[in-house]
Amino acid sequence: MTLCVDTLVVGPMSTNCYLVYERESRMGVVIDPGGEGERIVERISELKLQIDLVVNTHGHIDHILADYEVVEATGSGVAIHPADEFMFAVAWDQFIPDMDIDFKVPSKYILVDEGEYICCGGINLKIIYTPGHSPGGICLYRQGVLFSGDTLFFEGVGRDDLPGGDWEELRRSVTEKLFRLPADTRVYPGHGPPTTIGHEMANNPFFKVKD
Repeated sequence: MTLCVDTLVVGPMSTNCYLVYERESRMGVVIDPGGEGERIVERISELKLQIDLVVNTHGHIDHILADYEVVEATGSGVAIHPADEFMFAVAWDQFIPDMDIDFKVPSKYILVDEGEYICCGGINLKIIYTPGHSPGGICLYRQGVLFSGDTLFFEGVGRDDLPGGDWEELRRSVTEKLFRLPADTRVYPGHGPPTTIGHEMANNPFFKVKD
């Protein structure tokens, strides 16, 4: 089973939207469609993918903006942590209400939590609950690969000053959960370039592990 990751940088905040799929079956999931839904759907068609689910690593508007369009085009649903479910109703007003963008709540979604798996066509992504950037932040992990949302970036970390953010929770999420993964785990963050767990342990100024 060959896992493929196709990255689209989308939306008003340059969010990394990931198409994660199994090469042979072409079955996959969309992680964080943060805008430009038409472009995401076109890429899905180009790759000839069957999308079973859209996964939101958290409920901030720049990660959910194109949920509705992708769901309607693919017939899939959306997965989100229950602690961020409320953001479907309020995320727009909380963050960038002055921008002229039409946000629609996805027509169907499910709630997922710590230790559950996103399973699709041989792809099994384990949910790691990582609050701090938002109350319901999650990461998705399989051996060798982590999709970290806005919990962990290349030499950076998600903001903790937005509504529902909490620095101590974010610190624990990274140091007690993500930094316990193998050092060579490749990290695909919500914004910016990919990195590895080992690199962040050694170089991230927010969490640098001292010798």
